[in-house]
Amino acid sequence: MPVRGIGALAVVGACAVVLVASCGVRSATIGASGSPPAGPQTASATAASTPTASAPVPWTDQAAPADTSPNQTVPPSAAEFAPCAAAQLTGSYGKPILAATLFTWYLVLTDAGTAPCTLNGGPDGVVGVRADGSQRTLAAGMTTTGAGWFGDLVGPPANLTPGHSAQFAVWTPRPCPASHADEYSAITIGIGQTGSVRVQLPSGLPFVTCQWLGVSGFGVPQASPEAAPPSPLDVLTVTDTMPAVAAPGSTVDYTVTLANPTGRAVALSPCPSYEEYLGLPGAQASASASYYPLLDTRYYYLNCQAAPLIPAGGSVTFAMEVPVPPGAGAAKYGWQLQGTEVETGGVTTVGSV
Repeated sequence: MPVRGIGALAVVGACAVVLVASCGVRSATIGASGSPPAGPQTASATAASTPTASAPVPWTDQAAPADTSPNQTVPPSAAEFAPCAAAQLTGSYGKPILAATLFTWYLVLTDAGTAPCTLNGGPDGVVGVRADGSQRTLAAGMTTTGAGWFGDLVGPPANLTPGHSAQFAVWTPRPCPASHADEYSAITIGIGQTGSVRVQLPSGLPFVTCQWLGVSGFGVPQASPEAAPPSPLDVLTVTDTMPAVAAPGSTVDYTVTLANPTGRAVALSPCPSYEEYLGLPGAQASASASYYPLLDTRYYYLNCQAAPLIPAGGSVTFAMEVPVPPGAGAAKYGWQLQGTEVETGGVTTVGSV
């Protein structure tokens, strides 16, 4: 079972930050998971009446910590071996991921030599090779730190023993106007000053880029975590009212409604926290410019003092707000109770309103 997190929603598979907590059932209410916030947020399930659906629970700015799940692989802190040379590596095509606004590929580098080696940082250039043999530099190097914002790779560095592989992610926006698309039948990956590794793509499956290419650092696949214990909040469902259009640089007010289809009230005690983001892919000034596809991920506690439970067969609507990045275009957004499967999200348009 993958580590729970909102990042999986953002890219149809990827990883993120969560709270892993214990849970319990008492009397006629189902207890919530997560760590309770300090101060007035901690509330008894009987201390206040639940607001009606016509009066959303006010938003509170009580920040919550991002999770550091014990199930996640800890990246190595240092290189263990000599740097990998291009001659001892072979390249192959990894899995593609198709999301609403991005198309992502993983490229795989395997230590085919007889000695261990370390891939640190990221590729020193990614070059596309067209079917006619012509070439184009797609990226001069790594454009974002780490091994990828999907969370299923850890590193750099990527310490390899013979026969083992490292990966890195590349991504480009979609949909792509035909006038901006470019197709390649092979990719070459720069490995320091030692040369490059060629990845030949399968026939009929070209590598398509549009306008710019994002490139992550080297990493190794996340170890399969042990299954996290189910949260008692997983019985809830959630819907949102994110506006269809948002003004660049503004703050969007929206709501999320938590519904409880069960015959037991669900107590929000300890008070759970949530993660939210609204991200707009940004154009790059150059192939080496920084690129941050998800902007301003935030973590807050619910306003549990005003709404200590979700009634049996009922629902509670919570007011939310999230900053909108500058720019224009289709933006991904997401919202999730940390440590649960309760999540919502989609696409909104950032532009003039």
